Amino acid sequence: MTAEHTLAQLREQVHINGYLFTDTIYPTLQQLAEQSNPEWLKNKTPEYIKNEYLLNVDQAGSLVQPSSTIIQNIQNHPILKNWFCLSNNTLSIARWLVHLCGFRHRCIHLFLDAQEHTHTTYVQIRSLKKYNEPGGFDMPVAGHVSNNASFLEGLYAEASEELGLDLNKDVINLRQIHTNNIAITPVKTLPDYFDVEHTAIYQATLTNQAYHRIRFIDGEVAALALFQTHELAALIQKFPQRVGGGLRDSFSFYQENTNA
Repeated sequence: MTAEHTLAQLREQVHINGYLFTDTIYPTLQQLAEQSNPEWLKNKTPEYIKNEYLLNVDQAGSLVQPSSTIIQNIQNHPILKNWFCLSNNTLSIARWLVHLCGFRHRCIHLFLDAQEHTHTTYVQIRSLKKYNEPGGFDMPVAGHVSNNASFLEGLYAEASEELGLDLNKDVINLRQIHTNNIAITPVKTLPDYFDVEHTAIYQATLTNQAYHRIRFIDGEVAALALFQTHELAALIQKFPQRVGGGLRDSFSFYQENTNA
């Protein structure tokens, strides 16, 4: 059996298992590690070089871990020990492996409204260097929650990294409006990208003074655009191909919370 066939088998097992990494998944995962090589993995996923690790969670957002025996086997395996990170007895999975196989992981989405303009909200234009949905309209702040960080810690980190904002002083009325589980199947341009998220959705108002402090620090965001909410709703409905998956999936909850 080739690595390609083993990967397909692993994905099926992950899907059947509710996108969770339990002991039943391990034998196939070990087989994939021993059949694949770095060059093959680089061709399968552009994220292979990313040094980020994510927790596997269930639909309630609760941590899922294999047994201590499997964790020990991973730590002793010459290849798999680099695919995972063990910290404080908690096992995190490499981001590239999470998306390659479809393990459920935690994310945050933040809607930012304008302080002086009613029924308006900011939308980011994704950088053209992004491997997924470059140039599309998306959440002004969104991202993964790394390792053992809380949702709020992940939210504050992403706001700082993407927009240079300090949520302690640059926004008002920050609150969580929903929690959502999504499973996005691969698109034609990214056939090996399985995005299964447990996402905490937040909303806040950007202060007038903070707008001038926005900086696109990590290059993930190309620009911010201020939309009237009814125009944004029309865009998502009429041209979904121009809209990032995060915004498409979360906007209905924003509408329910704001009557937009």
